[in-house]
Amino acid sequence: MRYSKLHEQGTKPPVNTLDSEAWHNLPPASKQGAVFTVRNKNEKPFSITVKGHAEQVARALMERPMKSASRCRISQYVAALRSMGLEIDTEGFRTGSRESYGVYMMRSQLSEVQP
Repeated sequence: MRYSKLHEQGTKPPVNTLDSEAWHNLPPASKQGAVFTVRNKNEKPFSITVKGHAEQVARALMERPMKSASRCRISQYVAALRSMGLEIDTEGFRTGSRESYGVYMMRSQLSEVQP
């Protein structure tokens, strides 16, 4: 299934959804990367380390949903974060009878581990 949920036409994504024009619209990445503790529903917490654009996407999704059709081409970083065990849903929003777009929504709870 392409979307975890497909909303009816006229339903809008959350008001604070980020439609990033460029990488500088996302939170900055640290030079050394970041370590996060991940908590998924009914699972034991675990840690991940992310760097570069993957860190920027993780930080942005911690703050708010993001349109999946971003000009930054974030889908590869979302896929990488998912492969690390993060739960990130893609909800669809109809714009017409056959057209829709996706919004990434972080379902995992992340907390940064301070060095």
